[in-house]
Amino acid sequence: MQIRFKRLRAIFCGVLASAFAVSSFQLISFADNTTVLPAAEEGYTQVADNSSLSMYADEETGDFQIIDKASGKSWFSAAKEFTEDKATLKKNRLNYGSALIIDYVVNEGFTAAGLSKSVGSYSGCISGGEVNVTQIKNGIRVDYDFQMFGIKIPVEYKINGNNFYASILTDEIKEGKENTLYRIHLLPSFCCGGRNDSGEIFVPDGCGALIDFNNGAEENSYEAEVYGAEKSMLKDYQLTKTETIRMPVFGVAMQDRGTFGVITKGDTAASIKALSGNADFGGNMVYSILEYRAIGADDMISQSTSKASIYRISKEKYSLGSYDVRYGLLSGSPVTYYDIAESYRDFLIKECGLNKNGNMSLLNLNVYGTVEIQGNFIGFKYKTLETLTTFEEAKKIAESLKKSGIDDISMRYIGWQNDGPFNLSQLKKSSILGKLGGKKKLLALQDYLEENSGQLICDADLMQTRKGGRSAVATTMFNKKAYQYQFLRSTYVTKLTVDPWLMVSNKKLLSNSASYLKSLNKNLNNISLSTLTNLIYSDFDEGNGSYRSTIGKSAEEVLNNFKKSGKKITGDNANAYSFDYLNSIYNAPTLTSGYNLFSREIPFYQIVLHGYIPMTGAPAQTEITSKTEFLKAVETGSALLYNCVYKDATILRGLREENLYSSTYTLWNKEAASRFKNYKELYEKIKDKPIIAHSELSENVMKTTFEGGLSVIVNYNYNDTEVNGVKVSARSFTEVKEAA
Repeated sequence: MQIRFKRLRAIFCGVLASAFAVSSFQLISFADNTTVLPAAEEGYTQVADNSSLSMYADEETGDFQIIDKASGKSWFSAAKEFTEDKATLKKNRLNYGSALIIDYVVNEGFTAAGLSKSVGSYSGCISGGEVNVTQIKNGIRVDYDFQMFGIKIPVEYKINGNNFYASILTDEIKEGKENTLYRIHLLPSFCCGGRNDSGEIFVPDGCGALIDFNNGAEENSYEAEVYGAEKSMLKDYQLTKTETIRMPVFGVAMQDRGTFGVITKGDTAASIKALSGNADFGGNMVYSILEYRAIGADDMISQSTSKASIYRISKEKYSLGSYDVRYGLLSGSPVTYYDIAESYRDFLIKECGLNKNGNMSLLNLNVYGTVEIQGNFIGFKYKTLETLTTFEEAKKIAESLKKSGIDDISMRYIGWQNDGPFNLSQLKKSSILGKLGGKKKLLALQDYLEENSGQLICDADLMQTRKGGRSAVATTMFNKKAYQYQFLRSTYVTKLTVDPWLMVSNKKLLSNSASYLKSLNKNLNNISLSTLTNLIYSDFDEGNGSYRSTIGKSAEEVLNNFKKSGKKITGDNANAYSFDYLNSIYNAPTLTSGYNLFSREIPFYQIVLHGYIPMTGAPAQTEITSKTEFLKAVETGSALLYNCVYKDATILRGLREENLYSSTYTLWNKEAASRFKNYKELYEKIKDKPIIAHSELSENVMKTTFEGGLSVIVNYNYNDTEVNGVKVSARSFTEVKEAA
């Protein structure tokens, strides 16, 4: 039986006034054991109700409260623990305690100043503008009118089942002439813990990172674009190497509850921001930002010794109709990051069509067929393709590894067609390189691998090229081709020995991919669409441009076309929009960006996907400690990956592919054979089993439990350890069968 809160207050106002205090989360039991939930905030009225949740709102301000009927916990549009923290600067309390924060630019003189300004809906609408609240099915619509800035933004808040939904109705946004809307921060403190709470913030940086509440960090803010920073910006240096957000999910885990958000529409044009509490900031929060437009900069040189920047805001903007975030409300004692991962996986299964796809060999190889080098003929320099691994040589490698005991091998072949591994022209058709052996030898290699339980996967880069007219490639806001550069690892400046490259325009991507698919050899069963699964960018070509949300939709369309054609698709460090189309993932993220704000890294990416999309970690030779990468694979049930060439890899020095410095197969084949033998029995037991639990038993000692009850304990320390009566050698692992 549903109980209306206003009626209860009228009946029991004298007896139960203190029990129904706003800050109380405690359930109240009467003599007849009837459970009554906490009262709604004073002045709020019920606007939606179902068997799991009740929603109340202030019809003057649009502020709202959601009550979980099972646990009695409350969630507010602005977390009271933060908004009432007097040690936090009032400006921050007003902004981050608002339902929306908008970033905007003043049109007059913007190109010189380049600075955006911010205002929260509390100051800009409730105090200095107007809010219009309308009740709709399952919730409310709030029209935020920032009158002083000429910007109006409608947002819908709804409950459905045990989830809460927030949608910015972007098609109905209104802007005046004086200011231009740049970004919208949605519900900054909805996923929030206070100064006196204990818990952790989850951000999907790389494989996944946790930020402890109130960790006191001076630099207490994290912010990154989902699927990577905008590529169509001028950039000729890189200060640090960072990891990319591959999953549009975020959350907080606390002792008594948890909250997580999933960006269900607009993820390709979003950022995720997190703030941890310190002496001057009393909140621990994480939320998403809609990148409604982009700001670009170019250097304007005034003197030989100095330069100034000029800024522009893009005419292209977000155009998908709405920006939608689904929030899961978790309760338990305590909620952990695993609960967030499990809930996100359930979402992918039920609402995004994630299925258990394919199988994966234990040993996987990135085989490089060719490399472009500089030739010289009587003083004239030219570029030519040098053979690294022919199709026959690749078969010899597989045969050699089989003799050493590795009987489960798959190969992803890179640089097998057209211009080799680095497209000179846009990829519109497939032409198998004769110097590697031609079609007959390539198909013979595929047959050999399949006869030995493996696969041949041919890689195709549909999104990058070195040549193309301005209408065929992505451009910057300054009508320049958006060149991309490789950077030196030591100094992070442009590597002059490597040609820059460009990105294919959205229009050309669709037509090129259709032509390429039509030309692809019908007998090639597996295709790696690497960049299509991990690269998002805009094209700011005036009059013919497209925003990054558009290229995301096009990427899905191309993936779907390949899948419908019967090709099995492999991704590389894949973004979430590609998951439904993939049979496997190479090079899944195993690191974070390593910011000081992060407390520890977790294999969130692998926890979500293992048992559904088989994957490898990073190539063993590219990590600082190859043994650590191996232990990460064991911890997550992932397959092994090595970069592989047949010839001496010293030829690659100074080239684009010099990261393959230790990829000659004779340098790592013995190590691979040893690890294959050490891991094979366990891998066969867990390779297709979802992860049902994950935790840190002690410092650098991790435990993962797979469906069926088998657990693996991995000890990353350089000394032996014993936990719960189980001994694990240094830098090793052991499997444990859990009691039924």
